[in-house]
Amino acid sequence: AAFQTFLEAWRHETPWLVICKSVSKFTVCGLCEYLRWQIDMTPRNQTSLMEVLKKRLAQHFEFQAAQRLCQDRLEQACSQSNGTKWFMKIDKMDQAKTIIPTTWAQLSTPLYKLGSRLVIGIIGSSWHGALHTKHLVRTVFEDCKHGSNMQISACLQNLHRVACQEGHLPEEWVIGADNTPKETKNAPFLAWVSWLLCVLKDTCLWSVLMTFLLVGHTHDSLDRFFSRLATSLQGRDYETMDQMFDIIRKGLPSFDIGVAHLTHVWDWESLFMLGIPRAKGLRNVHAINLFRRGGIFVRWKQYMTSDEWSRPVLIVPPHLVPEYSRFRPQRTEQNFGEASAMLVWIDKYESSLADVHGTSAKRSHTD
Repeated sequence: AAFQTFLEAWRHETPWLVICKSVSKFTVCGLCEYLRWQIDMTPRNQTSLMEVLKKRLAQHFEFQAAQRLCQDRLEQACSQSNGTKWFMKIDKMDQAKTIIPTTWAQLSTPLYKLGSRLVIGIIGSSWHGALHTKHLVRTVFEDCKHGSNMQISACLQNLHRVACQEGHLPEEWVIGADNTPKETKNAPFLAWVSWLLCVLKDTCLWSVLMTFLLVGHTHDSLDRFFSRLATSLQGRDYETMDQMFDIIRKGLPSFDIGVAHLTHVWDWESLFMLGIPRAKGLRNVHAINLFRRGGIFVRWKQYMTSDEWSRPVLIVPPHLVPEYSRFRPQRTEQNFGEASAMLVWIDKYESSLADVHGTSAKRSHTD
């Protein structure tokens, strides 16, 4: 069929499936969009049908709100656990908001529009249950490929940093992540958790719980923190990461913000060479628990508010735990794809700074 025929069929058969506009990169909830579209299309004199649609939308809102409330209760339980349970909410901030250097008066000039500046991605995390860490910001450059390897490496380095600050590991670790298969809700992430429990077999950490909010309803306190962080940088000039974070700390004095960089990224896909089974069907589950009881087991449930867990499934037998614990993945190669273009831009930027300083010096000498 012609492309126009496809668009026409899409418009009439599935109008609630909407491609997000470029101004909004967030995934929307298909059910919300469909019900709102139905409400907008319903004639206002059909009050009974209108009430049915509104009631169904309200039920959907109540259900997703229950998931948020369940997550909040997990955070509260970890905060009151005296350090035995940690909750880490992790997500990646829109990297277009943190580019170095930034000079607001020159952002519309060809130098800034056409140049290849240093793009800094920010992987933010909020912690509950850890006494000395509340917010941890980990920077990442474009020298590594974004995806599950990057996110898993960030989680591992976050756990190591917080454990060093606290002086111990938790007994249970809860990871609240974005509901996306590209970063955390995938087979490599579950394989990494299995391997981590094997490596830490002689420690107190025995359980890792992964939780996910509903698609289109994943914005929470961490996203509000990202919003305030971006607002603190609005209209401010900075040339280095140190200057950028000085501005952030001064703009958010009530937040205790730790800063680190993603120094290493490992190839976690290689874990499947050990024989760890590749998880499938993760799209329909929103709570996954891996725990160590001799071997490594996994159980899941469809939603955080669901009453019953699935039957535990053994994924790493007890006799293989020591073997898996000795495995170490290889580091992935980290290179800037546009290194030469970035160096050319830096030369131009240096020349522009020299011109500005030279002009200022001449003016001061004339005065």
